[in-house]
Amino acid sequence: MVRISPSLVLASLGAGLIACSVSVGPGSEAWAPDSSSILVESSYTGITDARLSVISDSAAWQAAWSEMFGTLAPQPPAPVVDFAAQSVLLVALGSRPTGGYSIRIDSVAHSATQNVVFVTDTSPGSGCLVTQAITTPVEAVVTPWPVDAAQWYTSRVTHDCT
Repeated sequence: MVRISPSLVLASLGAGLIACSVSVGPGSEAWAPDSSSILVESSYTGITDARLSVISDSAAWQAAWSEMFGTLAPQPPAPVVDFAAQSVLLVALGSRPTGGYSIRIDSVAHSATQNVVFVTDTSPGSGCLVTQAITTPVEAVVTPWPVDAAQWYTSRVTHDCT
């Protein structure tokens, strides 16, 4: 049986209301990452600070990749991104004291003049069993269009494990 917490439902509704109330202008479209656009989804990276980043060139992508995975030997190669036609959106939660934390890009509202990114930051509730290890949750997605800048809206959710 799956139990959905009231706080998760309210947070989802709140994110939906924000998404509905944000206007990016005529000709805008909505996009949500799927498994083929997620480049990184990890709780253990080298990024210890919170960030919301638009990466628009190969040098910045290589630097972010090295920061995420520079302690691994051998370091895995960074996925190839065509920055003439795409960008990478990277969100990091920063260092957390235990497991059970996550961050994800839910969707992007895109127009010729604006990009609005909707993010969910999830924390474990008091009844959750979590790993007793420092975590550094990160997600990076590749967009199907180039992005110069973005507005970010973050919803914070506490997962109810009771």
